[in-house]
Amino acid sequence: MVNGDGSNVKNGQLFGSLCNKELQLSLGNSSKPKKSKTSKKKPTPSDDVFEAALHVRGSLTYNQIQTGMVILGCIRNIYNFALEVELPGLCFASVPITEISDPFTKHLNQQLENNDPNPVDPSELFSVGDFLPIKIMAVETRDSGTHVEASINPREIYADQNHSSFAKGMLVWACVQSQSDHGYEMTLGVKHCRAFVPFKNIDDEPNYEIGKPLWCVTHKVDSTATASILRLSAKLEHVSAITGDIQNLDSALPGTKVNFVVEKILAQGLQGKFGDHFIGYINENHLTTPLKRPTDYKEAKVLSAYILFVEPTTKITHLSLRVPERAEKPTLKIGDIVTAQVIGKSANGFIFMLPQNLKGFATHKRLLNSIVNNHSADISDKINAKFSPGSKHKCRILDFNYLSQMFICTPESAVLKESTFTPSNLKPGQVVQVKIASIKEEGLVVTTGHVRGFVPNLHISNSEFTRNVKSKFKEKQTVNARVLSVEDGKVLFTIKPMLVQNDECLAQEKDAEVGKQFMGVVSKISEAGVLIVFYANIKGWMGKPGMGRSAADPSKYFFLGQVVIEHSSFNHPLLDTFSVGDQVSDVMYIGGTKPQLFSRREANVSRGKEVLKLEALKEGQLVRCAYQSTASKGLFVQLMVQGISKPVLIRKVNIDENIPELVPHQLVIAQVQKVDMQKQKIDLSIKLKDVYKNNVEGPLDLFTQYLQEEVFLHKMSCKLKWDICKYNLGQQEQCKVEKIAPQGGCVVSLSDGKVKGVVVPSLCPKALKEGDSVVGVIIGHDYEKRFLHVCIRPDIISRISEVQNGSLKAPISSCYAEKLLVKDECIVSILRHPNGNKQLVYLPVKLHENDFVGCMSYYKAKKFKICVCGKLKKFLIGISTKLFITLDRTTNKRKSNGKLEKLEETEPEEMLVESEGGEMEDQLDEVECENMEVEVESSDEATDEALDDEEKIEPEPVILPGVSTFFTIGKTKAPVEESSDDEDEGPTERKKKKLSPAERADLLRTEEERIAKIEKELADTSKAPESAEQFDRLLLSKPDSAELWAKYIAFHIAATEIDKARSVAKRALATINMTKTEEKFKIWIVFLKLENMFGTEETFEKALEDALKFNDSLQVYLKVIEMFAENGKFTEMEGKISKVRAKYKQEPTMWLELGRIYYQIGQFKEARNCKDRALKSITDKKSQMTIIIRFAIMEFKYGESDQGCAIFETILLTSPRKINIWMTYVDQLVKKGDTEQARLVLERAMSQKLPPKSIKSLQGVFRKFGWDTNKH
Repeated sequence: MVNGDGSNVKNGQLFGSLCNKELQLSLGNSSKPKKSKTSKKKPTPSDDVFEAALHVRGSLTYNQIQTGMVILGCIRNIYNFALEVELPGLCFASVPITEISDPFTKHLNQQLENNDPNPVDPSELFSVGDFLPIKIMAVETRDSGTHVEASINPREIYADQNHSSFAKGMLVWACVQSQSDHGYEMTLGVKHCRAFVPFKNIDDEPNYEIGKPLWCVTHKVDSTATASILRLSAKLEHVSAITGDIQNLDSALPGTKVNFVVEKILAQGLQGKFGDHFIGYINENHLTTPLKRPTDYKEAKVLSAYILFVEPTTKITHLSLRVPERAEKPTLKIGDIVTAQVIGKSANGFIFMLPQNLKGFATHKRLLNSIVNNHSADISDKINAKFSPGSKHKCRILDFNYLSQMFICTPESAVLKESTFTPSNLKPGQVVQVKIASIKEEGLVVTTGHVRGFVPNLHISNSEFTRNVKSKFKEKQTVNARVLSVEDGKVLFTIKPMLVQNDECLAQEKDAEVGKQFMGVVSKISEAGVLIVFYANIKGWMGKPGMGRSAADPSKYFFLGQVVIEHSSFNHPLLDTFSVGDQVSDVMYIGGTKPQLFSRREANVSRGKEVLKLEALKEGQLVRCAYQSTASKGLFVQLMVQGISKPVLIRKVNIDENIPELVPHQLVIAQVQKVDMQKQKIDLSIKLKDVYKNNVEGPLDLFTQYLQEEVFLHKMSCKLKWDICKYNLGQQEQCKVEKIAPQGGCVVSLSDGKVKGVVVPSLCPKALKEGDSVVGVIIGHDYEKRFLHVCIRPDIISRISEVQNGSLKAPISSCYAEKLLVKDECIVSILRHPNGNKQLVYLPVKLHENDFVGCMSYYKAKKFKICVCGKLKKFLIGISTKLFITLDRTTNKRKSNGKLEKLEETEPEEMLVESEGGEMEDQLDEVECENMEVEVESSDEATDEALDDEEKIEPEPVILPGVSTFFTIGKTKAPVEESSDDEDEGPTERKKKKLSPAERADLLRTEEERIAKIEKELADTSKAPESAEQFDRLLLSKPDSAELWAKYIAFHIAATEIDKARSVAKRALATINMTKTEEKFKIWIVFLKLENMFGTEETFEKALEDALKFNDSLQVYLKVIEMFAENGKFTEMEGKISKVRAKYKQEPTMWLELGRIYYQIGQFKEARNCKDRALKSITDKKSQMTIIIRFAIMEFKYGESDQGCAIFETILLTSPRKINIWMTYVDQLVKKGDTEQARLVLERAMSQKLPPKSIKSLQGVFRKFGWDTNKH
């Protein structure tokens, strides 16, 4: 939004530089008009009259701007919701984002409805310095100046034109409507006028955004009496080469090139003619180059000029000699102080030559402030004497005008001395004095020096904000403030006394060191914690663990705007491993423009592989995605696929219900469900069942990636000399207890006093006091919060080796492990086996990237049995045996990525490990894991019994075959026939336990109960089927039930089994009895909906063709039209409607249904056209009356009730005695809630000359609604 005084109010923002007030000056609004002689008859404009008019209108002023004028403008600033545009004469206008073009507005609304995380930004369509035609929509005079609102929508630009107004070789302003195979469909906003730009007629930029306006030239025009088709070119060489043949100024588009003949050299411009007889004027600010003067041109010279605007009353055309291509950016910055030389003067000020031969302009008002006021001397003489031609002066740059290519400057000494001139002169955390300029509802508008800023309500007082807090501030009051943030020219201040008086400011992320304390302000409160904002928009999160007693309900202990003292407890460790200036290799571009996003994670995954492309995608393929945002319809993700630049929506039906809130750019794996290459559309699913096939390699591969990151972090922490890297896993240290948590556990400090350790309750002895000195062993590093995980229980410390290198005394296939520590990504445990060498083992808790629930249920117990899989560096890796059996049941043997190493042996020792009960620990796994294939008993109870039963056997080394070569199993895979022999030859065979009579009786009873339960479920027909078998069973008893068949089809669709759903639909059509026509018709409609949603255009048309053969074709067409309307496929809908209208125009039902559909989708005009067409096609009077009444009812139900009333009133004028129409009219008014109007209508009906029976019916209506009937 731009005001006439030049102050910037950016889309409602209150930020900007005070120097912009200079922009209110225009170059001709202060010159006095010469008086012209009057005559009785209206003369033709002589040279004297023309020159006098030019003195009045030397350039555009706000007083001259009228609604409806079309002017050539230049983009000055691009904001999120508007464009700020420069007009001739240093005037300005604002173009809202909704006035760019109709396709752009529609496209933007669709993106907002879909919660698209990256909606189209105006900066993607335009650049600062672009020229465009604008139409003045409104001119308002406000307290702050004149506000001009404009439009660049082609529909508004050509509002007075029709399709026959365009000719070959004409410059036009058109916008992109859609992209086709060979070019772009364009629109000029003119009815019955179509336009097209082939790809060959554009400049190397084939990816225009929908709605982007373009300068084009017409190459071909095919015109008839009813419509026109334009073939356009948007090539710059074509547009700049065309010279317009102007026949009518009203249709001349600003920016059109003409041949201008100079007739007279004026003091501030050139006078001349163009075309046959049109008068033109070129202001001195629009000559060929900025420093050119009118005297540099000669009379009778022909110049190429471009139309700027036409004065509505005098029809004088203002032109420019500069090509309206993108204006050059200024080389000098706002606020720079330069030496300027006076080279001339204009009506409103003096012209200067700045360094680099640039043009400057200073107003008389600025110059007057720079001289000593002496009342005895003439002011103009003093100005002329001080600023004589050739004199040099120090000037400060205030602004730059792109359209005139000149700088606005001032020689005022007060401005030259000002230290705070632009927002860039301020730094976050800086203390300044601000003056309150105005008090708004959202806060205070303040100024410091020449910079305007804003103080939000949350930053006015230390106490919680109320309206009374703001009442103590007055305009022009001066207060102390701190700069809160400086971003994109916007300055925020805080005047909270606590922040202003505290010099410790967190204004740079590098200052956020762990343990440092800073003051921040509460900006958001939720159940999970509190968001704290510091300076420079740095944010911190205080979760419940950091709140202490306030964690139960943060809203009771915090308020918005509260000042809190925070200490940083977390800085992402990976970010700390980089410094400014470091060269980062192995990165992949993954999207974004401001800023561009790169990923090392994806680069590492893709190293040595060919980058996936859109053309190579196939259904069922897995692709990597980065989460972007959540929408009402699902999730937006960015695919790591070439050819897909925009985020893709994953619908809710393809997302698991238990998915938590994701973090931006978090990795998810998706399965390709459907690919449409023409529309570049792709359907994805991130359901775990679709992307994870229950194999054991998946979680192990994922876990190795996590451990590799741990290794990298440890390496970098050592390089950066972090204190925690001095301590190794298994290392024993003397610790001092600093704090004991109420829930158990404690915080200890290690021997150097610099590093803290956290002890979870299960690893902490009960009899412990603060200050105690204890021995602890390191069991983990937390690189994020930079502390250690420590165990101080002596009984566990004795079972942990000081050398944690993952080496075993002998290979172990499976054994028991004791849980020590539960982390987000893994469980740290200690092996309970003689050959375990007192090593820690790490167990994954996630099966897949999309596993948001995890497999913690397998690790609930204190001790559990695990399979030892291998190791990575010093990390020994295992997995729950129960989990492994579950995974291995449904998977084939596969090759791993080979990241894990074989288990190593150490020198064997005679060593027995006794359990807590003194018994020997189990050393033999009852489950044979050869080649990671597990023989599983048929009963889950048997499996649990085999896993939980611990036998006392002699400790001798047991090496299960194939375990050490698990990750090369592809080389040793045995044929299926041999597997049974291998099992028979196993060295150990578990003896089956003999059941007692009581146990056999229990087992028999359990089996009978299970069978009875199944029989009961089969007998219960009210229970909804949950499998294909159950549907088939129910359909045996109800083969003609369309409802049951439809549910069966929906069951397969919900499981994304589209082909199965198709086959069920075809089965239904073949099965249902021929006499059940309604049931069959319902299935046909379900089948058509299925093909419409999930099929191709060909499969849908084939299904429609079959449906038309076996059903009432009108009913089928109407259902299809309604289906298209519901899905927003309006083009396809109109195609079917045109067929129906031509074939069934004598059917009232058809017209009524079409009208209803149009009403329901909000196309009231088309619905009313249906009514008019129906009355023309159907001549039967009774049918016509029925149609009119039904359309009136639909107006009440779906459309505009006023229109419905008008239809009823029209009917009753000709048929006042039809009681049923009166009753229907009243009924519709009552349904709309307008009972008073209904009563009046009923009174009018009672006043008609009606039969007694009809009067009695109307009186019954009166009594029904409780109205008084006595007077009737």
